[in-house]
Amino acid sequence: MHITAAITAGGKSRRFGSDKALYRVGQHTLLEVAARNLHACNQRLIIGPYALRNWQTLPDPAPGVGPISGLVAALEHAENGWVFFTGVDMPQLDAHYWSHLNHHLHPDVQVVVPLNEQGRMEVLAAAYHVSALPELKAALQERRYGIRRVIEEKLLYHTLAGVPQHHFKNVNTPQDTLDLMES
Repeated sequence: MHITAAITAGGKSRRFGSDKALYRVGQHTLLEVAARNLHACNQRLIIGPYALRNWQTLPDPAPGVGPISGLVAALEHAENGWVFFTGVDMPQLDAHYWSHLNHHLHPDVQVVVPLNEQGRMEVLAAAYHVSALPELKAALQERRYGIRRVIEEKLLYHTLAGVPQHHFKNVNTPQDTLDLMES
């Protein structure tokens, strides 16, 4: 099965105070960690102003509107099949997580998305089929930027409950990276 990895890395890092993607956790940047976790994918895309070996860099088509813009860019450039979509600031989405998600891909849905402990969709830890592109692109053009809402209202989706919650740890401050190193 063809799977494209896509890392959205175009945010402003306002709460973080410096460029999150280039922040080092141990010997690697957060961008390198996200890329390493998705190394097994056939095609690799970074949405944002960064370059990594064996990864194609794409500009964010609508900077400042949130991750839906990066998701649309990834789906437009995916050769076919599924896109594993994540943010640069979710380093706990390791290769085991993506392998687990891969086992839940199903031809009758357009999105496979895990639920966090509050029962909310983790849209930056999900798999999107390229067939979801028209609805997501229409939402972006109509300035409806909430991915969850598009999924719930327009797409065929499957949710995954019971996923270990540490995977969804989001890095918003330098302190969050210290917490990761201690755990």
